[in-house]
Amino acid sequence: MYSWVFLSGLLALYNSLAALKNAVERASANIDVMLRKRAELIPELIEVVKGYARHEQNMFEGIAFERAESMVHGRELIAAIAEKYPDLKANENFSQLFGELARVEGQIAASRSYCNECIMLYNTQIARIPYVIVAKFAGMKQIQYFGGRQMP
Repeated sequence: MYSWVFLSGLLALYNSLAALKNAVERASANIDVMLRKRAELIPELIEVVKGYARHEQNMFEGIAFERAESMVHGRELIAAIAEKYPDLKANENFSQLFGELARVEGQIAASRSYCNECIMLYNTQIARIPYVIVAKFAGMKQIQYFGGRQMP
């Protein structure tokens, strides 16, 4: 009888930890989806800039370099281009895509924060008694936080 109670308790502890780990994985996957969306938007924005600036040879020369750098620097680099060419901001396609990029980057930041919150809950739980015992037997380890680094 007591062994069933003990086993049920262990299973409840394990299920609790598994749910927290799944929340971390789901939050991380959501970040990946948004990063892919951002990676799709940036080349679209660059194409709009190229189409708008066909008459601007010096802008054209920098686009190839900026395309490579934009995957790392994102919205900031495209905003710098728009500052050099104020009429570009008036372009409807550019404004729409740039607004979408800003929205996606805001979602990425919020998702990173949520993911770190999930990681904190998971890491805290697997360090507490009696969860630490179940976590060790199940091979559950601490998860690294998303840092302030820019993800590709």
